[in-house]
Amino acid sequence: MGLYVAFDPKLADRFNHMDTHFREISPGVDIGVDIGVDTDVDIDQRDDASNRWNLVVWNDDVNTFDWVIQALVEICHHSNEQAMQCALLIHTKGRYEVKTGSRSQLKPMCEGILDRSIQATLEESAS
Repeated sequence: MGLYVAFDPKLADRFNHMDTHFREISPGVDIGVDIGVDTDVDIDQRDDASNRWNLVVWNDDVNTFDWVIQALVEICHHSNEQAMQCALLIHTKGRYEVKTGSRSQLKPMCEGILDRSIQATLEESAS
């Protein structure tokens, strides 16, 4: 049993040895059909207005409240009060979504937090 691929009959000159629009092919065989997928597209380019992401900071037993608060103020541009509330929620819940935005906006913030040895991840928002 193999893979069957349909191709555009207008490309028949590239497949002049075929007499049908379907042909069984073996894995790894290049059939020379452009299916319109750009494999050079970076995942960051999926970033559009409808694509919302969350910057999640995780609790640990190493970093102090003051260090996390300072990071949120300096990197995420939170007010001191907002950063304190986030730090408390991170501590009590184990994790907290400290910022929502586009992936391209949040990625440098996530990297900045990670550079301070605070665990952080980016997650695609469910809504």
